[in-house]
Amino acid sequence: MAYREEPALHTQFPISLPNKARVMGVACICARCGEAVEGENIHGRVFWSLPNVATAEATGFCAPCQTITRLNCRFRPQGEGFRIDWTGRDNRWRSQLMVTPTLWRSLVKRLVAFLSR
Repeated sequence: MAYREEPALHTQFPISLPNKARVMGVACICARCGEAVEGENIHGRVFWSLPNVATAEATGFCAPCQTITRLNCRFRPQGEGFRIDWTGRDNRWRSQLMVTPTLWRSLVKRLVAFLSR
C-alpha cells in the first residue's frame, strides 16, 4: 500500500516558491466524518510538477472513522503570496489566494532585524 511507503507529508514542508512565498503545510479533512486528519496520518509527497508549481499528492487516514481520504493540491506563486488549488469532495477543483498580510510581513522583518543585532 502506497500509504505505508510514503513519508508523513508534514515532513516535506515548508516549501519555498519562486516568488519567496512559503507554504507551511496543508490540511486534510476526512471525506467521511469531516474532521481534520492528524498530521502523522497523512502520507504522500510534494514534487515540482512545473517549474513554478509544487504539487502535493497524499493519502490521509482518519483513525476515528477508519476512512482513507485522497489529498491533491497545487501551489503556484501569485504576487507576494500563492494560490492553492485542490480537489473537493465532489472531485471538482477549488482555488484560493493565500497572501501574507503586509503589516504582518513588516513586523516579522523588524523582529528578525532586531534579533539579528
